[in-house]
Amino acid sequence: MSNTSPSTMWFIGYENNTSSPGLPAQTLTKAQTLGYDLITTPLTTPVLHARVIETVCKYLSQSADDVGTDRPLPLISPLTPDDTELAPGDNNTGLVVRISPWLDLGSADPVIAHVSRQVFNLEVAYASFCGIQHVLVSGPVPDSDETQYARALLEALSVSAHLHFFVMLPMSGESEDAGSDEQHLAELARDSYTLNDREAVLEDEEQDDVNADSSLNIWDLWDGIRTICDYNSRLSVALELPRKLPHQFIQDRWYSEPVRAVVLQRTTFIRNTAGFPVLAKPHQDYLNQLMRLRLPPCILLSDVGALELVANEATAVEPTPAEAAKHSVEKPTAHLQYIRHLQQNQPPLPTIERFGQGYQDYMQSPLQPLADNLESITYEVFEKDPIKYDWYGRAIALALTDLAEALGADTEIAVAVVGAGRGPLVSKAILASKSSGVKARFWAVEKNPNAYVHLQRRNMTDPLWNKRVTVTKTDMRAWKGPVIDGQVRKVHILVSELLGSFADNELSPECLDGVQHVLDHEHGINIPQSYTAHATPIATPRLHTDLVGRAGADKWEIPYVVMLQQYDFLATLHDTRTPDVQLAWRFSHPVPPAVLAQAEARKGGSAEHGGAGGAVGGDGGNEHNSRYCTLKFTCQSRGTCHGLAGYFETVLYASKAGEKVELSTNPVTMDAKSKDMISWFPMFFPLKTPMHVPDGAEMEINPLRKQYGAVHVSILSHREPTLLSQPSHVAHEPSRGLASQQMSGMMGKRTVYTKITPLPRDVPRQLALDMLHSHEEVIKINPLVTGVRPINAPRDAASDEFFAQWYEISEIITWGFGMKKKIAFKGVFHDLPNGLQTHTYAPMGVDLRNKWTVRGNQPGEPREPRELGIDTPQEGLYLREDVEIVCNLALTGFVKKEMKAAAGIMVDRLTRKAEMLDEGRLHAMFENGRLKTVNPAIAQDGPDDMLLHHRDTTLIKNNGMESPGSPGFSSSPSIFTATTKYENYHDLMDRRSGNSNHRASSYTPSYQQSGYQGPERQSIPGAEKTQLETIPASAIEMDSGSYYHPQQQGQKMLSPNTPSFAVEMADTSISAANPPMPSPGAERPAPLNPHRTSGVPSPQPSPGLVQRHSSSQSSHQPPPPGPRASSG
Repeated sequence: MSNTSPSTMWFIGYENNTSSPGLPAQTLTKAQTLGYDLITTPLTTPVLHARVIETVCKYLSQSADDVGTDRPLPLISPLTPDDTELAPGDNNTGLVVRISPWLDLGSADPVIAHVSRQVFNLEVAYASFCGIQHVLVSGPVPDSDETQYARALLEALSVSAHLHFFVMLPMSGESEDAGSDEQHLAELARDSYTLNDREAVLEDEEQDDVNADSSLNIWDLWDGIRTICDYNSRLSVALELPRKLPHQFIQDRWYSEPVRAVVLQRTTFIRNTAGFPVLAKPHQDYLNQLMRLRLPPCILLSDVGALELVANEATAVEPTPAEAAKHSVEKPTAHLQYIRHLQQNQPPLPTIERFGQGYQDYMQSPLQPLADNLESITYEVFEKDPIKYDWYGRAIALALTDLAEALGADTEIAVAVVGAGRGPLVSKAILASKSSGVKARFWAVEKNPNAYVHLQRRNMTDPLWNKRVTVTKTDMRAWKGPVIDGQVRKVHILVSELLGSFADNELSPECLDGVQHVLDHEHGINIPQSYTAHATPIATPRLHTDLVGRAGADKWEIPYVVMLQQYDFLATLHDTRTPDVQLAWRFSHPVPPAVLAQAEARKGGSAEHGGAGGAVGGDGGNEHNSRYCTLKFTCQSRGTCHGLAGYFETVLYASKAGEKVELSTNPVTMDAKSKDMISWFPMFFPLKTPMHVPDGAEMEINPLRKQYGAVHVSILSHREPTLLSQPSHVAHEPSRGLASQQMSGMMGKRTVYTKITPLPRDVPRQLALDMLHSHEEVIKINPLVTGVRPINAPRDAASDEFFAQWYEISEIITWGFGMKKKIAFKGVFHDLPNGLQTHTYAPMGVDLRNKWTVRGNQPGEPREPRELGIDTPQEGLYLREDVEIVCNLALTGFVKKEMKAAAGIMVDRLTRKAEMLDEGRLHAMFENGRLKTVNPAIAQDGPDDMLLHHRDTTLIKNNGMESPGSPGFSSSPSIFTATTKYENYHDLMDRRSGNSNHRASSYTPSYQQSGYQGPERQSIPGAEKTQLETIPASAIEMDSGSYYHPQQQGQKMLSPNTPSFAVEMADTSISAANPPMPSPGAERPAPLNPHRTSGVPSPQPSPGLVQRHSSSQSSHQPPPPGPRASSG
């Protein structure tokens, strides 16, 4: 064992999960006597457990299995002295209190969940009262609702400002936590809830992408919990290490997470040849890696036997060798002694880690030496670098040698160090002159007046300098050059150390451009000669949590210099260990004189030299230093991107003989180019909202360097093609999401499912379709909706959605426990001949796509062919809902449940509305072809508020030729006159179908009427007059460059914006003999509206919406011939 003190102090705890834990204070004293630093102890006794179990069993025995809200849920009374042995005390800081492991916070059974949350809140509140600082919480029960679990934690975090919560999770697979022998509340959950929950889990597993990596499931769980808890700094992981560690990338992922406790079960240890418990070599390496963190976790030894004090060695009887061999493995502190052995024999820290102790994951604003005068201590820190200045000395020596060969050995080389600081590079230049044997003169240029004093003193007192250096106090850009024999001359070598963590972020290009005029035009050498910036996406929850807790609105807009330690590379090469760090841009010096001459001419905005200004702002005088690039990374495994890590590489000098001196902070090339260099830490560009990256995703990063070093970063994440419901069908359209410094969306898990709901027999097909095509009726089904209004399509809408109907929807959501928030979002609706498609852009990155179709057969119709794999009714109509959800993993279950609940409400309301329309209790009207309903008992009491939101475009038959308001048609007399009158649904149907006989209240649905041929083959009186050939091809072309898809032969096209239902009026079509005339002043007929409003055969739906569902009933038709018009 090494006699040197360990480099890191380890805190080792005893997990007290025995059946008789004893008094916490006494147990802690006993554990500390044995060498432990802390213990875990249960907060409550079996008395509370028995009381809770009895309360739940009694309640459930008196309730039906499907109990709803008819009885109040059971209540748990406050804790009593018999329920807990914990009390306030000075030694409680050595206790980690364990919340009852038999709770099920995310149970699907509301009784179990309600009771669990009550007990959980009681225990958390009492732990806070007793001055406990750390609380250990068991992870979610398998198959429970992780969202509800996370919300319970979120509420608990608000109880006390000093409580830290450790969520115990296994690194992979099942937990080996011994827990307790007490009955778990999950065992009491009623079958009606557990069966439904299991079916939902099975359904999710079937619908999940087959390529999803299950080894990250536990991490997915944690990622969802901490996301809902908003990266709270008091929420961390107690990570349970398995007996066999998982793949390296799983270890790396957990290494980047806030692990504050490492749990080592007895089963994690193996036995050596002497029978003592030890850890395998991979476990030792991983544990040492974790313990080198800036905030190392504590180690909890679990299930390693009871605490037994060792007998006094002076009075103990020496055992025989056989007895010693028999009982050596039973020594109660064997596991503890082994961990202490590992602590004493930690591997030495690398040079960079020794230098950066205390700076790991500490974010600092980048230095601005051009604007600020640095302190002496800052210069001193950089001068401690053992590599940087030696490499500079080598580069200067090579440059001197090459210049001596080119200019002659007798030529005295002029060497200027610009931005000299305290003079370390000047010293290296002098030593390089001596080692190479080349004569040289030296100049030191520094703008910092304080450093200027130090340079003058050093020039007089340093024997190496010996007054050989000319010290000049000025900004390098204003320096005229060295004065030799009374004349301003040029320098041969210009040395600088202006590089920042992202190469150019300290304005090295701008500074060197300004001083280039002093460099010899023919033989001048810049050191460094060139430098490049590099970047890669990383996951670093620690840094993101730190920024969340900081004040200041601009904290997300600032790049930070940070010694990255607790992070994970998202993009790696095929060996999964080498990060994919890509080159962003390059700068080389000296810059061609013609480039600088043009830049100088553009300054001031001269009209003769580009007076329009620069493309990136300003007058264009520095535009040659702007940079833009596109980087594409492939992320093998899913994760969460919190920002970009920036690095640089530089070529100090490449000699004529081929020798190259380079520096690098790039982790891929650093060891080969400048191992152990410590002068620069990486740059971190944070994202305000973390971006979830799916498995195999391609991430596109677009950095832009604007003038004077301002860097803007945008990220575009494309998902790889993922499987839909059929294994042979692949969707090739990537999902799009944009993230910048102000990014607010995140890509997430994709879930696809289909739900079949039989429709009641008294609901005809057309009424169901009209309900679906009445968009506001569909939207207002959601009880959370507080408002809806039609809007124009957003400017950035997808081309296939631009001409559909858009709405802005307002809702009030409840987040956490009772916290309400009003939100607004957009949705696009597109009518289909047999249903409706919607695409909702909900907050928090939730992307919803729904396709509702009315399927099946009505009496008298042939049976619909059944689709394989879809359980549909054999008779009658049914509503099919195809749903695609893309959202954060933690929200998937919640969103899916809400979607299914909304579908159930929709069918219930559809049925009830059909009955009320049939009874005459609701009146109806058609506006723009959409069904509107109103309760006449309410409307007759005063002005109908609903009418205020509608245009007077409900149309009644007239003798004109065109419909009013149709784009591209003249204002000749209309065949309709407008009305806003609601009337009996039966009368409205009779008139629209041409039947003048008023039927009784019990009307005959269209499918029972004579001559009905089904919804897809129903003849339309007068429709035979409509011919597609009468419409000019130019009228079919869309402004955006897309085309209106004509129907298959035999299908009829109706005029746009006219009312429509199952049967259209006889003379509403456009006669072939009277083609529409262009609007006055129009160069060509305005495009037709491609979006139908009811159930007649209609133009093809938007292809981008249809192709997302393999069950689409429509097929694309080729566009008409002719060139496309350019968009816009």
